Amino acid sequence: MGKRRVTPGTGQLNLEIESALLERLRGFVRDRDEKIRHVVEMAIRRHMDYPPPLPKPPEVLPLPAATESEPRSSTAGNRSPKTKTTKKTK
Repeated sequence: MGKRRVTPGTGQLNLEIESALLERLRGFVRDRDEKIRHVVEMAIRRHMDYPPPLPKPPEVLPLPAATESEPRSSTAGNRSPKTKTTKKTK
């Protein structure tokens, strides 16, 4: 196997895409007599120049307001004290 030719000013991108999408791409470039590289480069440039809006973060529901009867501390004070267990001897 021969040495791979590297074109100056280029980089390599290796990725997996859905088989159905790859077949559509191959048919698209074949019908238009274009190269896959050029179509992918145009699509990436177009996507980056005119990106879709960012997804909105999920809505966070506000916490209910604390009332006078509710303690504001953590539940650590509500724990029962640990009791030491002893082994039973025969």
